[in-house]
Amino acid sequence: LECSLNNVEVMGRDVSIVSTHPSSLNPVIRSIIDADNKVDVTAGTVRFDIKPHKLFVFNKETEERIWF
Repeated sequence: LECSLNNVEVMGRDVSIVSTHPSSLNPVIRSIIDADNKVDVTAGTVRFDIKPHKLFVFNKETEERIWF
């Protein structure tokens, strides 16, 4: 998943990544990652490897969760 990087906030042992994606209904996507992961704040984009059990995806029309 590749998103436009808006902001990176260090929160102790975690890092909050604020990003956007054109397919997202919400204007902001906030992702929490371990501070050991390095984020290039100058890149303009951020790429995520998604763990299916950590991701919640919903059907736009029915609003029911899509299970992987």
